[in-house]
Amino acid sequence: MGWAIALHEGAGDISPSLMPPHILEAREECLRKCLHIGISALNAKATALDVVELVVREMENHPLFNAGRGSVLTTDGTVEMEASIMDTQRIVVLFLVCLQLLVPYHLPDM
Repeated sequence: MGWAIALHEGAGDISPSLMPPHILEAREECLRKCLHIGISALNAKATALDVVELVVREMENHPLFNAGRGSVLTTDGTVEMEASIMDTQRIVVLFLVCLQLLVPYHLPDM
């Protein structure tokens, strides 16, 4: 069985048609870089879980994306989010619920 990879730039209401061209190009370049990271890791036989973590971490570290920073502000102006990452082979789930800080995450080795 082969593999497939898909990624997106997140949820939100900013239309690409409203972005300045240089911002849109920089975001697309980041997505291409993330895709390359994921493909390279999959070709190197990394686990799917490790690939997800690598790609999400890359997006979290890019200033034009709000991954890991909480998406859109709440009506109170605070940053809150929920996220999870799961490894069904080891039956390990890490939930990050209603975070109000940028917290890097990594599944512990077991």
